[in-house]
Amino acid sequence: MSTSDDVSRTSSSLWTTVSGEVAHPDSPRGGGGPGRFARLGPLGTNPQSAGLPHPQSPSGHHMLAADAERIVGAAPTKPMVRGGVVLNITINTPKVSTFRIGGPTLADAKRALDQRDEWGLYDATQNFRSTADVDGTGKVVSVTMEINPVISLPAWSGYRSATKDQQASWDAMYHALQAHENRHHQIQLDCVETLKQELAVAKTLDADTLNRLIEKLQTSAQEKQDAYDRSSGHGAAEGVVLKLDA
Repeated sequence: MSTSDDVSRTSSSLWTTVSGEVAHPDSPRGGGGPGRFARLGPLGTNPQSAGLPHPQSPSGHHMLAADAERIVGAAPTKPMVRGGVVLNITINTPKVSTFRIGGPTLADAKRALDQRDEWGLYDATQNFRSTADVDGTGKVVSVTMEINPVISLPAWSGYRSATKDQQASWDAMYHALQAHENRHHQIQLDCVETLKQELAVAKTLDADTLNRLIEKLQTSAQEKQDAYDRSSGHGAAEGVVLKLDA
């Protein structure tokens, strides 16, 4: 994990739509905490093609200090033909971005974490691109999606000067949080596979039908993400806690 004191700001064009906040027990405001799932957006309806609307607001979260670390993902998907429609849908391996958490002690670090809306973030809306081509009759003939998830995790500036026990406490929380956000990504992967299957069996596929299928995916994905957070206590039951007695 990154423990560097040096951070640099990064910016990117966000293709964002509706996002879902999840509450966490370690957040003093009852919302945010370690994790958030951001939903994908529907395709637009254009006689020539269907595509996402122009970028909307980035849902209030600012990313800090992107690093080169990567975690679970899927290999780029080769184009396939399903039901006469060419599908080119790719979910890239998530990039990991870190944000600095200050304070010389674990208690200070926890207070800094609790001041944030979330301890960690899984965001599938960053640089999300989606297009669909239609023929002269309005039938969708190809669908292209590229999803570039970002997982945002904390880096404690006091880590190097902490005791081994304090470092072990931080590491245990960090790795549990990383695994929690990875699971959110796996749920996203599963839901996109479901979308591929539904596109393959659709009897007719015009822009409206495609939008309805994607909206259905959004709803189903959010329900599954919420169910996972409920069952895991938003990560707390999986070890996303910071033990201060180290």
